[in-house]
Amino acid sequence: MKRIVISVLFFFPVFAQAQWAAVPTAPPTISDPSNLTAAYEALMGRWFAALSPYAFDLFAALAALEIAVFGWNLWLNYHGDIRNAMLATTNKILVIGFFLALLMNAGSWMGAVIDMFVSLGKNASGIPGLGPSVLLLQGFKIFGALLWQAMKSGLMTDIPTAMALILAAFIVCVSFLLICFQFIVTKVQTFLALGMGVIFLGFGGSRWTTPYVERYFAFCVASGVKLMALYLLAGAAWPLTNAWIAQAQSAPFSKAAVEASWIIACGAVL
Repeated sequence: MKRIVISVLFFFPVFAQAQWAAVPTAPPTISDPSNLTAAYEALMGRWFAALSPYAFDLFAALAALEIAVFGWNLWLNYHGDIRNAMLATTNKILVIGFFLALLMNAGSWMGAVIDMFVSLGKNASGIPGLGPSVLLLQGFKIFGALLWQAMKSGLMTDIPTAMALILAAFIVCVSFLLICFQFIVTKVQTFLALGMGVIFLGFGGSRWTTPYVERYFAFCVASGVKLMALYLLAGAAWPLTNAWIAQAQSAPFSKAAVEASWIIACGAVL
């Protein structure tokens, strides 16, 4: 039985390489922030295909060592007790098989975990289409409304007041850029870590190195939770940003308008 398991473990990478090679790797055209994150997500397939053969080789070597040590301990300790020997062997095969299945399906399973948290965040926020590009467009709407009020009402007649509106508009724009940047960085670092960290799944072949696999999975879950929290926070503030757009578009050119614009700017920063 041990020889059969070892043979399967060493022979499996041939099929694994063919499986990962079929993953499409062509990145989309980058024309907005959402497509930028989509480009890195598409590259995950290329990283998986490049690193998975090494991960399978590492897994096979560690699994062979684990089975050899297990077989030695089984011969020393069980003394002809067939029932306990079969139970221990079955348990060992199930554990190794689980980590092998995790390695085989890493691309789909880890992606499903991330997508689950993102879907939860979007649905709970009440804005299913929420994303970096939508957030940035919302900021540009506020920026444009404030800038248009300054240009339309008094850039040539009351320059200090107009400049106050323009400065507030740029503060709003920068604030929303930073929000969009936070989304992009979180998603890109998630795709980078999951795509290039697949090599750590090869450590699942031995009980001495399984903590590396646990940390990889824990990072996947933590990244999903962080993205879910970002979507919830942005969704909670969405009605407020809509009110800012309406306020910026209808505010008359006056001292009250300057005060309102700076209130909007401070709210965007917060």
